[in-house]
Amino acid sequence: MATKTILLVEDDPGLAETAAAMLRLRQYRVIWAQTAQQAIAHLIEIDSDDLVLLDLVLGNDRGEDVVGECRAQGVTLPPLIIASAQSAPECKAAMQKTDAICCLPKPYSGSELLRAVTRAIG
Repeated sequence: MATKTILLVEDDPGLAETAAAMLRLRQYRVIWAQTAQQAIAHLIEIDSDDLVLLDLVLGNDRGEDVVGECRAQGVTLPPLIIASAQSAPECKAAMQKTDAICCLPKPYSGSELLRAVTRAIG
């Protein structure tokens, strides 16, 4: 079985390190983008991600903007999971706008993260 690649878009280094470590223990390859600009550049240049785990608030940027810019550039995105500390209605609106498969509320546990990722890509 080929290793699946996850683009982790998260501006909090501590959370990113923890999430990446959990995912790597399950043999996922993790690429970390700390900013919206890094995520957009990666998604435009690289077309091999199996999943994007996307923080909804990235400093002054929004996760929805990452998706919008990539779509404007003609990028076909892999499945998306949104991670957010925002309210349930905001998460639902972001899911609809981005076609995300779920919204993972922050703070999330390792088991919640792995369950969402497994459901998305196995």
